[in-house]
Amino acid sequence: MTPVPSSHLVPLEALPAALDGFRVVHLTDFHLGRRFGLPELKPALTIADALRPTLVAVTGDFVQDRTLHCLPPVAARLAELDAPLGVWATLGNHDHWEGGPEVLAILRAAGLRTLVDECAEVLPGLWLVGLDDLMAGRPDVGAATRGVPEGAAVVVLSHNPGMLPRIAARPWLMLSGHTHGGQVALPGLGPRGTMAIPPWALATWLGEAGAVLTRGANVAGVTIARYPAGWYADGRARLYVNRGLGMGDTLPLRWNCPPEIACFTLAPAPAPTGRGRG
Repeated sequence: MTPVPSSHLVPLEALPAALDGFRVVHLTDFHLGRRFGLPELKPALTIADALRPTLVAVTGDFVQDRTLHCLPPVAARLAELDAPLGVWATLGNHDHWEGGPEVLAILRAAGLRTLVDECAEVLPGLWLVGLDDLMAGRPDVGAATRGVPEGAAVVVLSHNPGMLPRIAARPWLMLSGHTHGGQVALPGLGPRGTMAIPPWALATWLGEAGAVLTRGANVAGVTIARYPAGWYADGRARLYVNRGLGMGDTLPLRWNCPPEIACFTLAPAPAPTGRGRG
């Protein structure tokens, strides 16, 4: 299925005027394996290049079960993307389960920058924060944001959208994946066209809740039903949940829920009068 590009103009508080038009292309959830590999990824990366990113962000779940061997050629191709500030990545739950240190080593060997509870100033006044995965890792917002100065513009990379409440006091943009948009969208039955059959979304029951039972996953990371796809806000923070590119083995299909490449063009936004940073 051909990925659908989505474009978003995002006013970001404290963004320097010189960075007006800064463009982040967001990719997520490859789930490399039998159904999705480098041949399937190449058309998506061609689309990503055509969007002329300043920076490419990848929010995890590079691999699936026993597919770590698929990652080196994909990481090498990602490193070839035409983005002046390169490709930055954080980990998802499947990356942890397949071997987080090994995934990080492969990405770094290819030249990708990784942020796991870390931050980096990509240009003066604009910071990237990468959070560890909520379901399989141990995310620490305090550790991740140590060094980010007051008054800086911040884009947060978090595989799991359930981290949104933990940054709600800050006027930041968070980019997430994990949900695949539910993969099956039954018209009229779910928010934003995603699958939601009461009392449980089927994808949540089979995927996330199953991971809690079989892998000891953090129950706080069960978030498909709360943040299936698209835009959300909590306090001063905004979140975009990307439908991703691949599919999990639990639900190996997409219907009425095409894969997505998201492009965010940043613009300066003034701080609200009379309010300080949270």
